[in-house]
Amino acid sequence: MAKQNQTRTNQTRTSQARAEQAKEEKKSGIPQLDETWKYGIFSLLYFFLRCFYPKLHQSIDWSVPPLDRSNEILQKQFKKRFKRIVADLVIEVQLLPNNTIPGKKLIIHFEIQSTSDKFFTFRMFRYNLGLKTKTKLPVCSIGILIDKSETWLPKSIKRKVFGTIVRFRNKNIKIATQRAVVEILMKENDPIGWFLAAYFACRDTKYDEENRKLKKMDLIKILSSAKMEETIKKVLYTIIDGLLNLSPKLQDEFDSELKKLQGENSMEFITQSGIKWFKEGEAKGEAKGKAEGLALGLKLKYGKPGTIFAKKLIGIDNLEILDSIYQGIEADLPLSELKKLLKPKASLK
Repeated sequence: MAKQNQTRTNQTRTSQARAEQAKEEKKSGIPQLDETWKYGIFSLLYFFLRCFYPKLHQSIDWSVPPLDRSNEILQKQFKKRFKRIVADLVIEVQLLPNNTIPGKKLIIHFEIQSTSDKFFTFRMFRYNLGLKTKTKLPVCSIGILIDKSETWLPKSIKRKVFGTIVRFRNKNIKIATQRAVVEILMKENDPIGWFLAAYFACRDTKYDEENRKLKKMDLIKILSSAKMEETIKKVLYTIIDGLLNLSPKLQDEFDSELKKLQGENSMEFITQSGIKWFKEGEAKGEAKGKAEGLALGLKLKYGKPGTIFAKKLIGIDNLEILDSIYQGIEADLPLSELKKLLKPKASLK
């Protein structure tokens, strides 16, 4: 009897372990929606506003680089004020002198919404007030609606209570209605065409991961031969990888196929997972998270020599060195130059 009970216990543990493993594998194949959209919008802000909000695009002085203030605001007063309610993307831009808005700077707040929410406009109203209070700058609030519905739109706020009147309406961009322009934008080599193509491929392959892998590779092949700046292509590679995320098994197959493609076309590609690990480590202030992200980026960009170099990062807690190596990868520095950044004064655990 004792032996039978032990056998049942072992079987239960095995089943639980398999269930947990399957759960983790399924989770790893879930698209990095919010993270990728925030990264994509900021990195392609010029093209994004030109496509979806031309009036605002024409009011910005693009000679001054936009400033991402999200982390600064979230880590300080704004997060404390609203506790669990956290804004997605907060960008400061310089306005042209002839604009009608008072002041020389503007805060653009983007909120990524993947489901219908009757309280969405109210939440945007709270963000708008909080950001205005924090930054002392005018705030433009934009909702990025990436839900499946082509008809749902948040309602504006109109309240009148004994002489107290509140009215608020923010700009909303309905991505689900943009399928018709994808091919046109891609033919014009507009980066937003590939951004949208990756979004719709993500939606269309939600329950078909094999097809997702094929669509992912097709997009990368087409993009690799497009007439576009290499820096923009790298941003799009990251967006495609983040929206068309794969489970470990299919990711390994994809990496093998991609390696062959890289050899044939000399195409460089760093996956979102590498940046994801680095950014998570950065947010937590942990060198370990950064080092893991760098290791993946080095492997994918420099191959075996990069993997060997990545081993030297183990145990380093000097965040400045890890940051400089990350920036070096982004700037396409040769591996020999990255090695010079690993100075002997790095503190080891």
